[in-house]
Amino acid sequence: MMSRIHFSRIARYGLGREVEADLQRLLAECFPDYPSGRSYYKLPPHSHVLATCDGRLVAQAGLEYRVFSAGGRALMILGVVDVCVAPDRRSQGVASALLRQVEELAVEAGSDFIVLFADDERVYRSNGFVRAGNVCRWAMIDEHRTLGIKEEALPGCLMYRSVSAKLWPSGTIDLLGHVF
Repeated sequence: MMSRIHFSRIARYGLGREVEADLQRLLAECFPDYPSGRSYYKLPPHSHVLATCDGRLVAQAGLEYRVFSAGGRALMILGVVDVCVAPDRRSQGVASALLRQVEELAVEAGSDFIVLFADDERVYRSNGFVRAGNVCRWAMIDEHRTLGIKEEALPGCLMYRSVSAKLWPSGTIDLLGHVF
C-alpha cells in the first residue's frame, strides 16, 4: 500500500538547510541540466509547495506571487516554476494533487491567474490550464546578471488557468521582471 503524501507550503526564507538540500537533489534528479548546487534556476521563487512521503521530498512547485501588465491593466498572478515529481512517484496523480494545492493558494492570495511556462503541457492541460500565444516582455537574466529586456513570443508554452472572473488578456504581456 502506498504511503500518504503530505503537502506543505513554505516561504523561501524558511526552507532551512536540510530541506534546501533535498530540493536540490529532487531538482537535479528531475532536470538533468539544472544548475549544480542550486535549488533555483534563474532566481529563487518566493515560496514552494512541497510534497513529502515517509519523510522524503517527492515533488515540488516553486511559486512567484506578482503582478504583470497587459493592455494597461495590472493583473495579479501566481507564477509556477519547476514543477517536478520524483521519477518513482510519477503517473500516480502527484502532479495533479500538487497543482490543486497551487490553485487553493492562488485563490486564497486573490490571484487572477495561475501562470506557467511548460515544455510538456499534458499534465497542465489535464488540470485546466490553457495555452496562450501572447507576445511577452521580460528581463533576461543569466547566471545572476541582467542582460537586457526582450520582447517576443516565448519558445515553449505559456499557459494559464483563471482563478477569478477576469478574462485572459490579448496583446503583449509585460512580465515586469524575469521569466519564472
